Amino acid sequence: MNNPLYAVWLQQCIGYSCQKIKEMLDFFGSAEEIYAASAFMRRQSGFFTPNQLKRFSSYTLDDARVIVDKCKRLNYTILSIEDEDYPSRLYEITNPPVVLYISGKMPDVDNTLTIGVVGTRTATSEGIRNSFTFGRDLSMCGVIVVSGGALGIDCASHRGVLQNNGVTVCVLGCGINYNYLSENAQMRRLITNKGAVISEYPPDFPPSSYSFPQRNRIISGLSNGVLVIEAGVRSGSLITARLALEQNRDVFSVPGSLANARAQGTNALLKQGAITVTSYRDIVEEYAQRYKLTIEHESVIATENEVSDIPVAGRRTAVKPANTPKPDKAVSLNIDFNNRQNNKQTQVTPKCPDGVSDEARLVFDALGDKPRCVDEIADKLKIPPQAVMASLTELEIFGAAQAVSGGRYIRN
Repeated sequence: MNNPLYAVWLQQCIGYSCQKIKEMLDFFGSAEEIYAASAFMRRQSGFFTPNQLKRFSSYTLDDARVIVDKCKRLNYTILSIEDEDYPSRLYEITNPPVVLYISGKMPDVDNTLTIGVVGTRTATSEGIRNSFTFGRDLSMCGVIVVSGGALGIDCASHRGVLQNNGVTVCVLGCGINYNYLSENAQMRRLITNKGAVISEYPPDFPPSSYSFPQRNRIISGLSNGVLVIEAGVRSGSLITARLALEQNRDVFSVPGSLANARAQGTNALLKQGAITVTSYRDIVEEYAQRYKLTIEHESVIATENEVSDIPVAGRRTAVKPANTPKPDKAVSLNIDFNNRQNNKQTQVTPKCPDGVSDEARLVFDALGDKPRCVDEIADKLKIPPQAVMASLTELEIFGAAQAVSGGRYIRN
């Protein structure tokens, strides 16, 4: 394993979810070589934004060493993108993390069927039971389950795996030493016995409005496919589904009641081509020829008693059958490329949200008020189409852009 110091330094200088990280490393050779390069060479390379160039001057190797030393004290592993053990599947995505901080042991996701499970934090009792059941049943087949450690669906899937003493990976949107959701602290400790709690953020990094959407690309990036259980039409889980498609991953969806507003997003995914699943078998059989898996046990849906203490946003002490929620007002899903028609709305001046990258801000400005295709934006900004797509995904996460017909995009 390489010395992670320079990778930590680089990540803190260029930020998270950098779309050019692989090109940077190919050009310079390593994170250490980027550190050793002159300010002139960095500027002339064309890879770095003005803010990143300023950060190179202000953030020192000693600053990075503080993070590395803290990880040693806390017994966290630092896995850099330059390490041989870095998951190949994650490296394949457009913007892989420069560094992963790990509590526990990172399982071999490259050679094991790995399924991401995502869904709403405000899950119904049915959604919690389904998520717990899928986590338990998939782990019984030897599948690694990846989720985000949040309340609701995430937590239930992790708990289902733990009941079977299986392997699960919890990807946090904050530092793994940050006191995030104290009610799930024991669950995270149990996960590290056979799996891992991971994050691309330093140990004490607090959660923010952008950190959780950013971490979704890691959940899908580590996985062969993503299973969506209960997601409303505005759910961030649908962004994870879109990221999965862009990363050439499978997308599975559990159908829900038409009266359940929290299932409108998952039902829409099915209409758009997601794979319908009602049992773990529907997922495992998709990969039966690629992996040696045990597909023998009959699935039994988790009981109310088994999931009664799983916390849900708004109902943290217990999961109870929810009253039938009122459906959300119909909105366009960013993941839907077909037959999108813009409803007449009051015209307002679009504003780029705070927290997006410099490149995404340029793409936002280039979108204008008329639909534009990726190549048109790329030509206008003189940047690669894949960089435009990455920025558009970032803007979609923040609700600032929307896909319309013909593979074109508009500003929201």
